[in-house]
Amino acid sequence: MRRLLAGLALVLAVSLAVGVGSYTSASRGVDVAVVPDDEAYLGVVPEGFDRCGRLAFVTLYNRFGENVTLDVDVRVVDTDGGLRAAIVEAPASLGGGESGVVKGHLTPTDGAAGDELLALAIDADGEGVSVSLRRTYAVACAKADPSESARGRGTPGPPGDLSERSADLVRGDGTG
Repeated sequence: MRRLLAGLALVLAVSLAVGVGSYTSASRGVDVAVVPDDEAYLGVVPEGFDRCGRLAFVTLYNRFGENVTLDVDVRVVDTDGGLRAAIVEAPASLGGGESGVVKGHLTPTDGAAGDELLALAIDADGEGVSVSLRRTYAVACAKADPSESARGRGTPGPPGDLSERSADLVRGDGTG
């Protein structure tokens, strides 16, 4: 009996020393490379928000590879109240290596105070990939001063200039 207990104690000691039946933990490191928007798999390059009117908002680039076609959805998700914005043209899809321009229209509201904020949501889905971005841009788009003339200055131009002319609105039925 003593030999049996000694043998079991020896087997238990060896198994604990070797790690048989035990659990050990291991940690693994993960590196994530963050790149600027213009270098990302779905590249987003702002085209400039220095005025109001119809303009190019951003250019999108599909850098996922030749075999990945992206279905693209771009929306205006927010403005800070001094701006009305709408997307008027955007690519519905981008093939591998393709790019497309998102165009929109910006109009200042009565509350515009100069630099306004515009937020765009950009979603793209393809075979095995999905990207969802929200980007906010400062827009230099102040409401025009009503005292300014049509030339953009407060003083009239030379004789015959449009800023000195006036016209009556006449409807198709001859009434004003």
